[in-house]
Amino acid sequence: VTATSLFTVGDVTHVEPDVDRHVSARPWLAPEDPLVVVGIKSAVDAVNARYALRKTWLPGVQARFIIGTSSLTEAGDLLTFDVPDSYHSLIPKVRYFLKWYLSTNAPFVMLVDDDVAIDTPRLLEGLSKLPRERLYAGQVWSQNFNRLILPQRDPNHRNYLSEEEYPMS
Repeated sequence: VTATSLFTVGDVTHVEPDVDRHVSARPWLAPEDPLVVVGIKSAVDAVNARYALRKTWLPGVQARFIIGTSSLTEAGDLLTFDVPDSYHSLIPKVRYFLKWYLSTNAPFVMLVDDDVAIDTPRLLEGLSKLPRERLYAGQVWSQNFNRLILPQRDPNHRNYLSEEEYPMS
């Protein structure tokens, strides 16, 4: 799987502020029974980034843009949650997305930022060869940095995880 940051958006120089409302064909919502669901962390005002992703690597992959409280009209691929749309609400936005993901039939989930491009055919090919069992693919801090990371149990901390939400520690 290859991912690179997007620095240009092809020939797109301007996008209407309400482009999310005007999207008619939504090939990125297919297929019905996806192999992977991609959660894309985004901000309400990141209209150009969402437009670029819809035009490039999203077709053929079921994806949802994760944003905070918004008055945007659903384009079919926006998941809005009742949290402020800010950097400090990334943790709750990701938690809500993962809870939503559990309602899908997809055996795999992927989480990316809205400035990332994915080689979709390679991703789908690679995932299709993997067993449908518990798998974490990503950076494991305890191995990469020799530092054990435990869940934050202080209810006043912004990254708080209750024993009920995450019993492992």
